[in-house]
Amino acid sequence: MNRRKFDMTELYDYIRAKEGKYVLCFDIAGLHAVNTEKGRLAGDKVIAECLRRIDEQCDDSMLLCRIGGDEFALFTDFTGEKAVAEFASKVLCQNGKTVLCGNENIPVSMRAGAMKLAEKMKYGELFTRLSEEVCRVSEDIGKCGFVKS
Repeated sequence: MNRRKFDMTELYDYIRAKEGKYVLCFDIAGLHAVNTEKGRLAGDKVIAECLRRIDEQCDDSMLLCRIGGDEFALFTDFTGEKAVAEFASKVLCQNGKTVLCGNENIPVSMRAGAMKLAEKMKYGELFTRLSEEVCRVSEDIGKCGFVKS
């Protein structure tokens, strides 16, 4: 079995350099249902479409990470809430548009939330906070939309 080794130190150093800036957390709405009802291929197409939508709005200063099966974190250089909300709106305005899988159009929607990276945030705290933000976004919004913490 082939194994890959990763050094998380470089990623952590990159994130630490983003202190005081916002990270956007995205969650795909209804991915479990798509996987269950339509199959994994359909779920993979939904994930790829969400990544495309986020990436389409990104610039070279941003880093997009998949942090869970249907969750993503986008590290930005935004320091103000207005810029974060505008960016999220550009991604979320595509909610409800479909992706084709076989002969079926599957609607794709996401939710988004944002948090400002605290100064001197420790490694364990960072990933705990990201996870908490994604959970908050998933639970707090009945419909797809954007919230800030």
